Amino acid sequence: MAHCPVFPKHQRRELGVPVSPTSDGTDLAPPRVLPRPLMLLILHSIAIALAACAQTERGVEARDGTAISWACEPLPASFDTSDLVGEWEAEYGDASRLDRLVIREDGTYSQIFYDSHTDYRYVSGENRWRVEQRASGGLYVHVEGMLFCDLEEECVAPETQLRDGSFFDTCERQRVVLRGELILAVVGDQSYPGLPTAPRGIALLHMRPPGREGPPFRFVLALEQEQALPEY
Repeated sequence: MAHCPVFPKHQRRELGVPVSPTSDGTDLAPPRVLPRPLMLLILHSIAIALAACAQTERGVEARDGTAISWACEPLPASFDTSDLVGEWEAEYGDASRLDRLVIREDGTYSQIFYDSHTDYRYVSGENRWRVEQRASGGLYVHVEGMLFCDLEEECVAPETQLRDGSFFDTCERQRVVLRGELILAVVGDQSYPGLPTAPRGIALLHMRPPGREGPPFRFVLALEQEQALPEY
């Protein structure tokens, strides 16, 4: 059974949530307004935690025997595997870095990365992708030969990160050793009221690399706002 998070008063005050004053009046101070990027990071973390409370256990067990449920936002009811076909771009928060996945209907994909600051570029050949329905209720996309481009100066194979530890799957809340492929979680994208929903209502979520805190990066479909690629 997943346990719902309870946030202390000082954390609720920082998020702008009213709290009841104590007898000494210490909780009467106005809430502190956080910067928007930090607020989004906190909201994303809360959404993952709360989603775990809403999921029922599906009989999956971790290595220690505890049950695993899907802790990320569920997919829209209208979702179909064909919704994965298209061009996906990573949200790194840095316009100089373009990481694009071109997923094709025939089961192949290409990865294109370009850093305009360093003029570093990487273009893969046609590799394979496949979906995996998880017993926890979630959905994975296995992307064979995909490189990890959001930490190093150059794109690297995921196994090069193993010297620092394994990746962390925020959707099933367990560590995963990745070799020869990256695994992206297919998640719903309607967590933030007031912000536009991603195209088709879905996003592809990276697993969190070793040594990093906070939510992982994600890919969203680039349907309308296309960014020009450099000539190769």
